[in-house]
Amino acid sequence: MKALVMGGGMAGLCAAADLCDFGVEVHLVEATDILGGRATSWVDADGDTVDNALHIFMPHYCNCLGFLTKVGAEPLHWTQGITNYDERGRCGLLPIGGGLGTLLRAMRSPTMSLPDQASLGFAVLVSALMSKERLDACDEIMTRIGRPRGLIRYASLNGIEKGQPLRVTPRILGYVAVLLLLGGALTAVLFTRSEVDATLLRAPGALFQQTPEGRLSNLYILKLVNKANHDLPVELRLEEPPGRLTVAGAPLTVPAGRLLQSSVLVELEPEVARGRHDVVVSLYSNGRELDRVKTGFIGPRNDRAR
Repeated sequence: MKALVMGGGMAGLCAAADLCDFGVEVHLVEATDILGGRATSWVDADGDTVDNALHIFMPHYCNCLGFLTKVGAEPLHWTQGITNYDERGRCGLLPIGGGLGTLLRAMRSPTMSLPDQASLGFAVLVSALMSKERLDACDEIMTRIGRPRGLIRYASLNGIEKGQPLRVTPRILGYVAVLLLLGGALTAVLFTRSEVDATLLRAPGALFQQTPEGRLSNLYILKLVNKANHDLPVELRLEEPPGRLTVAGAPLTVPAGRLLQSSVLVELEPEVARGRHDVVVSLYSNGRELDRVKTGFIGPRNDRAR
């Protein structure tokens, strides 16, 4: 059996190597004269090695380390960090490893931009939260490539260098307290949020009108967003000032997870409606108050008061 692999980047090289393990005759085609794709390097006219991308391999890159061993790549040089430069020539040490200590040190690097810090922090936190099953899988990879087991584990720098057991420190307790506070705040927000989000605004360009009964009215645009996973019947009640509220069309029923828009007419007595007033409208569903919204009512100016 024969196979053709288009592209000699990391993905193409990995695919070709796996196919060879199954006894497939592989032909790999690459447009350039250098393999590796974005992971290539070359020597410039001054004799300096130029990396097309960062050549960083952390110990928990099990699959990548296994691939490098399979293809007979040169041994890796393990270090505590790398020196990097930004476009303004500033120099900084980027720590390599895992844990919150590495994350905090990376945040202080002068060459790390905010997006770079966020990306690195996410990768470090994911590696720090690896489950026991993933750690066991990494041990199996280490056995296959001839490295000691236990290189990927939960440990501190003092535990690795001095053999000190992991102990609970005030910093760890502080992290736990912060996480509990954030979790509690998120839980409170989720359980106390309203099922519906309401917006009630006066219709653009609409002036007050006088009804045949002598009351003054304003026209509003109502927008309701149903955050629940079931249809929600909604009833509107005018709380203050005293008056009458009318919803255009059929009774309001907001579909689950959808937006509903309707027109609302608010009528007030002339002695109340002069000038500008605040109007408070309550939203009820099956007799239960969901939310209250406040908007403005505009009537004729009270010239006598001036």
